[in-house]
Amino acid sequence: MMMKLLLAAGITALCAGVSLQVILPPKKKYIYNPTPSAPVGWYKIAANDNVKVGDFVAAYAPESAMELAVERQYLPSNIPLLKSVWAVEGAEICFENDRVSVPNYPVLTRNQTDNLGREMPVLTGCLVLKQNEVFLISDKIGTSFDSRYFGAVPAKNVLGTAVFLGEKRK
Repeated sequence: MMMKLLLAAGITALCAGVSLQVILPPKKKYIYNPTPSAPVGWYKIAANDNVKVGDFVAAYAPESAMELAVERQYLPSNIPLLKSVWAVEGAEICFENDRVSVPNYPVLTRNQTDNLGREMPVLTGCLVLKQNEVFLISDKIGTSFDSRYFGAVPAKNVLGTAVFLGEKRK
């Protein structure tokens, strides 16, 4: 009888713990970055509802951009992008030919094709970031798939700030 009671208590505690994880997800997550657009390795992601220019974040690309990234095998669908926030609400971003202008940053260039010769998405004109939008760029490599190709990212897609923990040990 005591064994059944202990088993029932254990199962109840386990179910409560799982339910709590669903209702109140943990504030910190860990992800592995396999791409060259940020140092390859593990990152701790800390929830941050108020990202600002200069923050390094983990975020999912807008849906159409994520579909393209998966189709072209830039990134698996379950791995977020790791990028720097270059602009937030109110910033005007302008796209002209192969150049992208972001306030307070050097002019960016963008490629017409990826490394396999496939055409890259082309945005034209200017956009002003709305409330709850961010503009994400890779500071590490100029050929990264980032906001210069897909534009604004909804802030709800940002998982939080990312801190590099180190490379995978061999």
